[in-house]
Amino acid sequence: MKQWWWGLVGITLVGGILRFWGLGQIPPSLDWDEVSMGYNAHSILRTGRDEFGKKWPMYFRALDDYKLPVYTYLTAGSIAVFGYNDWAVRLPSAATATATVALVGVLVYLLFADRFLAVAGAAMMAVSPWHLQFSRMASEVNVGLFWLTLGAVLLMVGMKRRRRWGLGWGSLSLGIASYTYLSFRVIAPVWGLGWVWIYRQSLSRASRLCLTALMIGVLVMGLGRSHVRIKGTNVFETDEAYAVFKQTEKEMFYDARLGINFTRRLLHDSKWLPTLVIIAKGYLVHWSPTFLFFDYEEKQHQTPFVGLNYLFLLPVLVAGQYYLVARGENRGVKAILWWLLLAPLPAAVTRGVPHAGRTLAMTVPLMVIAAFGWRFGVRRLPGLIKVVVVLIVGLSVGQYLHQYWVHLSQERSGTWQYGRKEMTEYVASYKGEYDRVVVSTKLEWPYIFMLYYSRYDPAAYLAQGGTKSGGWGEEGNRYDKYEFHQFRPEDLHDPKTLFVGTPDELVGRVESVQVINYLDGQPAIVIGPGRAR
Repeated sequence: MKQWWWGLVGITLVGGILRFWGLGQIPPSLDWDEVSMGYNAHSILRTGRDEFGKKWPMYFRALDDYKLPVYTYLTAGSIAVFGYNDWAVRLPSAATATATVALVGVLVYLLFADRFLAVAGAAMMAVSPWHLQFSRMASEVNVGLFWLTLGAVLLMVGMKRRRRWGLGWGSLSLGIASYTYLSFRVIAPVWGLGWVWIYRQSLSRASRLCLTALMIGVLVMGLGRSHVRIKGTNVFETDEAYAVFKQTEKEMFYDARLGINFTRRLLHDSKWLPTLVIIAKGYLVHWSPTFLFFDYEEKQHQTPFVGLNYLFLLPVLVAGQYYLVARGENRGVKAILWWLLLAPLPAAVTRGVPHAGRTLAMTVPLMVIAAFGWRFGVRRLPGLIKVVVVLIVGLSVGQYLHQYWVHLSQERSGTWQYGRKEMTEYVASYKGEYDRVVVSTKLEWPYIFMLYYSRYDPAAYLAQGGTKSGGWGEEGNRYDKYEFHQFRPEDLHDPKTLFVGTPDELVGRVESVQVINYLDGQPAIVIGPGRAR
């Protein structure tokens, strides 16, 4: 027993080192969501209000995507303790992710009573590229996964140890998950309902009724109120849905004898059928090997030439699925498979699929299945083959860590909005020489980067009117000498105005005094005054 616990502690420490080492420097800069949560947390600490002036909000309007509140308030606590810096902004994500590694091991043991399997599951989670990459950024979905996993562990403790407090705190944890990231507004309560059904025979009637009511309440509260972020990402009213409908209408049969087009009569130009087709496609695409193993595109959440999962996991997962299903009526198997099947569902009703962030909940059941593959598959291999497998695993993990810590910053700094800190520092040093500073909105929410990196006093900012709109391309935001809008031709002839924009906007049009490059040497930001006529 003690050896198992020490193994889990060791794995958790390794997971923590991988998540905390160089946290403030890699990835190379904070992205727009990170600085938004950081500055709003700072504003809450200083004024009790967000950047729009709303007092202690339950939804942070932020970049007009209305973020759920848990991460921002955790960040406020982190900044209060560790100071206003990039490390503190990312701390809640790294800390909860490290805890999730340990929780996976505990959950596996509670589900299957297998110590080696528990340690293997935690180990898989500790080095998972998919989970680790979201752990090292200020990520709401990563913190939501922690609350979901904690809720699952507490429910199992409450059921196995006959402790009502476990059931109560587990339900609360699932509720907190639903206020951390939108996907968990579906995943957390629906998984909880499935868990109650799977373990119904081990729960008293009162516990079943109470837990069911709580889960339904969490689901209704989460989805009952209209949410702008859902409206902005769902597929129910997209042009794509209508185009699929028109194509479906053409392909459906026409009854010449009756002279009735059954498609039009049935649907009356409704979009519900093509929308269901799009949702099915959006769900199934997350099971594609291309998405899970071979997606090497230049995306923010991924490492150069490394997929979301290691290639060696492909046969391990196949073996793990076989041994998992072979357990038949084991209720732990049902709980894990229910989790896995449910995890991509919220992403299926959104645009931009497949989406690694909205489906991060898949990592826990996938790593549990991989642990089964290692426990019952790899361990049964002959000694020499087993050595080769271990060598491949070690090389794969080493290659990933090298790509992440060495190549990510150099090759993908553009996807992390690198240069905004340098831009802010330069402009702050020279703004006194100009009447005004105009910053192009093509730099993607430059106002929030400048607020964050200049540590601008939230009280002074709110006194000047605060943020008008967090939307991309918004022309109305301004404070101090700073204006945020696209350049007007007449502005560019004013030598007393300092312009900050992209190379395409300003090269050859202003007297460039500073060019900020991405870490691969490509120009990112141009700064210079206007040219006199």
